[in-house]
Amino acid sequence: MRNLIQKTYLLSSKEWQKKTLNIINKTIQNKNNILICGGETVKSIYRNIDKKKISKKKFILGDERDVSLNSKNSNYNNIKKNLFKNKTNKNKFIFFDIKKDKSKRKILDEYINQIPKKIGLSIFSFAEDGHVFSLFFNEKNFKKKNKKASYTIKKKNFPRFSISTKTFNSVKFHIILCKSIKCYKLFEQQKKNKEGIFRYTDISNKPYILCVKKII
Repeated sequence: MRNLIQKTYLLSSKEWQKKTLNIINKTIQNKNNILICGGETVKSIYRNIDKKKISKKKFILGDERDVSLNSKNSNYNNIKKNLFKNKTNKNKFIFFDIKKDKSKRKILDEYINQIPKKIGLSIFSFAEDGHVFSLFFNEKNFKKKNKKASYTIKKKNFPRFSISTKTFNSVKFHIILCKSIKCYKLFEQQKKNKEGIFRYTDISNKPYILCVKKII
């Protein structure tokens, strides 16, 4: 079996963005079909990615809150502003096309039909509760799903559209962002005990680079 590339970088706040951008700009050149997340952790990264390197790439948004695409809470809206500078191309960006006159089923079906069979790279943040995209592995009723995406109603948050573990497992290489040592410790704990993301996905068998921001 070939040796897996699974690297971890523990970085100061000043180093974190520069190193993470360098890794992404270098890795993205040879990857097609890139799965991305939304959220605060990645905003500054998206703003500063080398736009020439992504001009011909196809991106897939991994999850979305069930809100207007113009909402400040919309991942689509934030990525449109920060990664694409308000210029999006439907042929290059797959997202949950939420509209008032569309059923949840139609939104999901349209999204699923566009997802490529092979995804070369994912860029996502690992949250302090261990969720990635809108896959909340720590919830008691969490289950793997055979469909590529699903709709979930959250009791304390927005209902969400999200990729499934099936789609996550089709990714060939992961770049994972941790905004704190707390996130990193949970990631390592789950890795050691085969919990959370290491229980429900095949990430332990995939190459990844983990970039951790040390808040000092």
